[in-house]
Amino acid sequence: MVAVETAIVLPIFFLVLFGFVEISRMFFAANSAQVALIKSARSLSLPGATVADGQAAAQDYLSRVGYGKDRVTVEITPDVITPTTPEVNVAITLSMQPLPFPIRRELTRSRE
Repeated sequence: MVAVETAIVLPIFFLVLFGFVEISRMFFAANSAQVALIKSARSLSLPGATVADGQAAAQDYLSRVGYGKDRVTVEITPDVITPTTPEVNVAITLSMQPLPFPIRRELTRSRE
């Protein structure tokens, strides 16, 4: 009797447990993308900043939390930042393989 109960309850228990793990991993990825986005936008809002500075800031943070360059896309517009550029838009996309959908965050920040 105990074996039958275990056979019924254990798969459901593990399904719920691993579901919580995956949801937690997605929240961690979304939060990491948001922090990298803020760091990138902050570095781009400073005078003399370049697109490479913003991409490096985002890539550096995300690599420290475990997301390699092969899983991260950083898009910055405009392509060339001049002293008269009024604002910068940064978009970060994290690939959540093997899940079929990526996590994407965007932020527009005014320059000082």
